Amino acid sequence: MFIGNPHIKEYFERLIKNDVLSHAYFFYGAQGIGKSSAVLEISEAVIGPINANPDIKIIDKGSEEIHIADIREFKNFIFLTPFGKYKIGVLNNAHNLGHDASNAILKVLEEPPGKSIIFLITHLPKMLLPTITSRCQKIRFKPVKKEEIIRYLETEKKVKKETAAAAAGLAKGSLGLAFELAGDFENFKKNINLLDR
Repeated sequence: MFIGNPHIKEYFERLIKNDVLSHAYFFYGAQGIGKSSAVLEISEAVIGPINANPDIKIIDKGSEEIHIADIREFKNFIFLTPFGKYKIGVLNNAHNLGHDASNAILKVLEEPPGKSIIFLITHLPKMLLPTITSRCQKIRFKPVKKEEIIRYLETEKKVKKETAAAAAGLAKGSLGLAFELAGDFENFKKNINLLDR
């Protein structure tokens, strides 16, 4: 579910409707504000359900380095003929690209296959080579508004109003952090009370 940044959602809805998607997008912004969720929602709108879909590949190694072997595998996938309309390749935590992997993904971006869309996602945009980001359409995600986080926690996650409001207030626009705080709010309150003693 696309939470916050409605202008981005509307923008991609227009692109998909008119079939004018770019070959590469660079999604950046703070952690936990919905970049990865947005990519999944966009991908589903383009190629249908993504669970076990042969037209999408996601590389997400968390905090580990992305190696050249990962990018070779990524390249091999993205250059295959899609079963449907497009091949979609996603590099989450793209700031973890190693030196050789950065050069390898740059070559893919320089000569992308016709029926492919590549998404690079990061919360540390300055760690990527400018030559990589310049070959992508940059999409900046802003922190999610407090009211939107509260509404999401209450309606979608069935969190109590008081807990949702407190978690949203502490999360500073991070939906991921708000959900984490709301899920363990009682322990969080106990820890704060201990600190106040």
